[in-house]
Amino acid sequence: MGQESGPFPKDAKGRQSDPSATVPAAPPQDKADAATVALINFSPTPDVESISPASKIDAATPARRRVRRWAVALVARFLFSPTQAVESISPASKINAAIPARRRVRRWAIALVALCLFSLVLLWLGPRLYHKFIAWRAAQFALQGEELIRKNQVEDAIPYIRSAYTLSPRTPEVLRAMAQLLTVFSSPAAPNYWNWLLQTTDATDDDRRAAIDCAMQYGLFDKAWSMIKDLLARNGGDSRNQLLAARWSAERGTPPQTMVYATRAADDDPINKAAILFLAAQELANPYLHQDAVNSLLRIVGSDDEFGLQALQQAVLDPNLKPADIDRIIAQLHSHPLGDESERVDTLVLEIRRHPEQREILIDRAVAAHQSVKPDDLALFCEWLNNNNEAPRVLKLIPREKALSNKSLCFAYLDCLAVLKRWDDIKNILSGATVPLEVPLVELYLSSCAHEMGDDRGSDLHWQEAVAAAQYNPVESLHLAVYAESHGQNERAADVYRALTHEPGTARIAYLGLMRVFSDKDFQTQCDLLDQIVSRWPHDPKLASKDILLHLLLNQRVPEMHERAVSLLADDSYNLSLRTNVALACLRLNDPAGALQAYHYAVIDWNTAPVADRVVYAATLNANGHGKAAHLLLVLVDRRTLQPEFRDLIKSIP
Repeated sequence: MGQESGPFPKDAKGRQSDPSATVPAAPPQDKADAATVALINFSPTPDVESISPASKIDAATPARRRVRRWAVALVARFLFSPTQAVESISPASKINAAIPARRRVRRWAIALVALCLFSLVLLWLGPRLYHKFIAWRAAQFALQGEELIRKNQVEDAIPYIRSAYTLSPRTPEVLRAMAQLLTVFSSPAAPNYWNWLLQTTDATDDDRRAAIDCAMQYGLFDKAWSMIKDLLARNGGDSRNQLLAARWSAERGTPPQTMVYATRAADDDPINKAAILFLAAQELANPYLHQDAVNSLLRIVGSDDEFGLQALQQAVLDPNLKPADIDRIIAQLHSHPLGDESERVDTLVLEIRRHPEQREILIDRAVAAHQSVKPDDLALFCEWLNNNNEAPRVLKLIPREKALSNKSLCFAYLDCLAVLKRWDDIKNILSGATVPLEVPLVELYLSSCAHEMGDDRGSDLHWQEAVAAAQYNPVESLHLAVYAESHGQNERAADVYRALTHEPGTARIAYLGLMRVFSDKDFQTQCDLLDQIVSRWPHDPKLASKDILLHLLLNQRVPEMHERAVSLLADDSYNLSLRTNVALACLRLNDPAGALQAYHYAVIDWNTAPVADRVVYAATLNANGHGKAAHLLLVLVDRRTLQPEFRDLIKSIP
């Protein structure tokens, strides 16, 4: 009986094959192959028991840990058997298996070389890209800071600029922002940052003009003139550059040269309001050009911008305005969008000038309008009342309780009591109540009260307390010195100014204050002080000129002073005081012809020249045999008011 055939076909050995039976896979070559196959078949949700013998343990293991284990297995497979790993995971494993081993090694070598090259390029470009990104980020911070400075939000700009400087201090945008910020705060470091910015290739003409402004602010006139000449050589037709030259000439005290540059700036650009304003300010002092200056200002006052406001401020100061011009300026002051309390006070002043018979009515109206204004505006208006014999109105406008709640109002209230000589009230307020003032200011007021009440010892004690309380605050110390100077207490002011000369931020201001309080001292004392100043700022022509004049009047170091005077005159031939120094040096060297030569080719209005220049020129004329002309030149000079050294120069002139 033949063998029965089953429902399924038989294989070569006569065995039936069941398609539902699982055909076992070829056994893995090693344990790493088994792990690789398991990783390929792995899925977060499959039957865990089908891929791991420790299925029960793995099932309890979190999915993230299982993924990490399989990743480690895959990395190990690549490290120990890369060829088998690629063949086991690549969809083209059969194709790769047919590729000769040498070709596969070559491909791996090429990939390795490419990876090495990429790493080298990354190592070379990475730091550069990083630094470029940091510089870009710093520039963005710096630009934000500049924008805030332009909006006069300086305090808000500081964090941005500080962050920019921390990231990349040498980026041009950061240098520009730092220079602008330090200029706003009048820091002595500002010129250095402008210089560093100008050394970069990103510096613009606007940066150069700002650097010139800063240099003139700190008395660096020789450096400023050097940069101005470069700007004029680069673009002499730009009215902004001509205006800088005019301002520099005005600072140097050379009116003819100032007018030349200012006129050229206004002619080159008739719509340059800054140039027109500057030229008008120069023309206002000349009676022949006064009305032209007023007309120029009136053309600008209608502008709703900052220049229109500046034109109004200049026009208000002119005492010779016509009634029609006053009415026009009053109307513009009322309507200007940028006007604040200062402009409201100016409006009141012009209205009183226009209608003096209505003074009381106008002031009453202004007092009523200030009943509910901001404290700072109210304090400014009260300051005007105190200075115009209207102090009793301040007491009605500011109750004591309100005055003690605000620093500005407290100042106005105490000043009002001082004007009214109510020293006991000031002393009681400062001694018995909490006032919104710093300790140095409280002690300063108490010192003034004691002095006015005849208690000089108490005044000195309070002054010493004020100085001691302000010794670590240069701004408060400077306020004390200025207050003492304004009240004629020169010795007190001099002591504080001397201490401030050791502070970098206030040294120059303090030295200039010492020059003012020493102006009534003898020439030797002033000369010694100027020697100290010139040693610190040797390139300031004004200080150097004054120092040379005093040495020549005292007949000291004449040859050295002559050389310095000639050098300064070579840089600024229009400066009358420099010509005077050269002439006086020649007289001291017994060279009257050289003294007269110093004034050649100069058009000088001797009627408006300073007394010191007229005296030296008269001595020069007399030494050259022009005694009559020298006498006529001194007709209007009161010799009794001259210092002994000047009187000695002209004692031989009748």
